Amino acid sequence: MDSVTELEGGRALVVDGSWAGEPVRLINVYAPSDVGERRELFQRLRPQLVTSRTIMMGGDFNCILESGGQYGTRAGEGWMDDAAKLLAEMVGEASLTDVIGSMGPDARNFTWSLPDGSVHPRIDFVFISKSVRIWQHSMVTVHFSDHTAIRFQWELTGKFLTGPGTWKLKSSLLGREDVQEELRRTYSEWQGVKDTFQSIGEWWEWVKGRIQDFFKNVGRKAARGRRKEFSRLQQQLQELHDLQLRGWDVMNPLEAVKKELSEHFHDPHIKGRNDRAPV
Repeated sequence: MDSVTELEGGRALVVDGSWAGEPVRLINVYAPSDVGERRELFQRLRPQLVTSRTIMMGGDFNCILESGGQYGTRAGEGWMDDAAKLLAEMVGEASLTDVIGSMGPDARNFTWSLPDGSVHPRIDFVFISKSVRIWQHSMVTVHFSDHTAIRFQWELTGKFLTGPGTWKLKSSLLGREDVQEELRRTYSEWQGVKDTFQSIGEWWEWVKGRIQDFFKNVGRKAARGRRKEFSRLQQQLQELHDLQLRGWDVMNPLEAVKKELSEHFHDPHIKGRNDRAPV
């Protein structure tokens, strides 16, 4: 990371850094609902798009950039205000691409809606430099916001190494009684083969490797369970959100699922810190 600039508190953050050796500029935006204040913020953002860095700019821009960008009872009413026109001009000048706009005209791409589903506009965007290659993108309902998340996979031209890196022990596993019990039982089995080694030191080196394998397997099993539960809740959230957009009164079950997802992320077994454990 090279620099972090807050253009306006809670409204615009600019982060310069590098990815795979290539300089990048990340811009996060939360535009005001007032059109005058929104236009002023965009004017302050405009110089930040004049750069040789690869740009990724995303957030809640609070305006509609296309005639089909709002659906419902107020669709088409003043769909592009002065601030929106300025933003469209800025995006064009910087030769940026609209990630979700590339999904096609038939894709469901609105990002927010009234609780009754009567109006749902597209006011959240991710704009990227054309040098960034996108190969997957989607809209995802999330539990922590009334806006739909924009999810995409991308790559730059640079090359970088990937791999698991140094193994780390998730310390929260040590607090689980089932893990403690299984470790005690397994350790007793390891003690039973101690006499087959030439020395205690040689046996202990072997045990350290078995301990690492033990916690890796426990961690993988726990992670699979968390992913399965998250997928179930996320699918349920998406289905309820779709029903809401069709006019169904699903506010109570929707909030219940959001709460369950929130608790899922705050579970200490999930949030437990990873400690380096060169056993």
